[in-house]
Amino acid sequence: MDLSNVLKALLATPHAHTLKDEYVYVRCPMCGDSLKHPDKCHCSIWVRPAMPLIYHCWICEESGVVGSNFLQSMGILDLGVSNTLAQYNKATMKGKKITSFSMMRKDYKLLIPSIQDTELNRRKLEYMQKRIGKKFTYKSMEYLRIIFSIKDFLKVNELKVNSKFMKNIYYLDRDYIGFLSSTRDVITMRSIDPNSKYRYVKYFVFEDQENPEQMYAIPNRIDPMSDTVTINISEGTFDTLGVFFNVKKGELDNQIYVSVCGSAYKKVLQNFLKKGFLNNLVVNIYSDSDKGPEFYNKLIEEYSPWVKEFHIFYNTIKDAKGKSDFGVPEDEILVKEFVL
Repeated sequence: MDLSNVLKALLATPHAHTLKDEYVYVRCPMCGDSLKHPDKCHCSIWVRPAMPLIYHCWICEESGVVGSNFLQSMGILDLGVSNTLAQYNKATMKGKKITSFSMMRKDYKLLIPSIQDTELNRRKLEYMQKRIGKKFTYKSMEYLRIIFSIKDFLKVNELKVNSKFMKNIYYLDRDYIGFLSSTRDVITMRSIDPNSKYRYVKYFVFEDQENPEQMYAIPNRIDPMSDTVTINISEGTFDTLGVFFNVKKGELDNQIYVSVCGSAYKKVLQNFLKKGFLNNLVVNIYSDSDKGPEFYNKLIEEYSPWVKEFHIFYNTIKDAKGKSDFGVPEDEILVKEFVL
């Protein structure tokens, strides 16, 4: 089906341009794109034969399939263009594990507060160092979007305390370390006090959001045009840190490190498929010992048509309780791949 009128309309928007005849770059209609560079475009649209047009903004991380709502948000109101795109999407999206343009959301450019050198924060830093076996600094914690003080986080972003946690905010600030989700909607909080009633707490940054994304990812820039992008998925935040620092030795080249954090594995995979990583993803699952290989059978079967490779890895060194994961120092990890 000829999409020339759709592409022509997109390229007619301010500062739009093509890249390698495979991408159209436009100003992002969700977040408004860069204020610092008003003539730059950070929303890429992947154009491939017989495949949906996939957009992804590299500023606000919104992504999905270009549809009529996307066109309208770009100021493209031509019914002929909309009809062409609707027919094309109907033909190309059949059976695809991706979704169309979702409701636009505000771009929450939340800040990670600077970590002050206090006795409490030194204790939290020491906890992080012992868990992963690395000499972390306050700056490295900030880079990893790790929050030592939720009170400071709320203050620097001029946010109110979530009413559900109003009575417990003191304990969350004193006893917990937070990991800000990749969409900046949820803070996965881990207690450093072994006597805490709850080891983990999910703090929703915005009370009016339903089912926000919970996954945590190590910040990194990925080249979507690469033939291979590796996504390293693990269960929890400390597992992801362990995989990044102790297994992959800090490798960043086209590597994605993400924690499921209570979300379904398929939801995490779908998130990246929506961003246009179709048929170039190598998926490495670094599994906890309590999930056998059969746990992932359905996931692999369902997503194999869109994923280049699947691999499952386990840590064969078990703790005193006979369990194992990857959220431990390097000398407590011995990786073994389960052959599919």
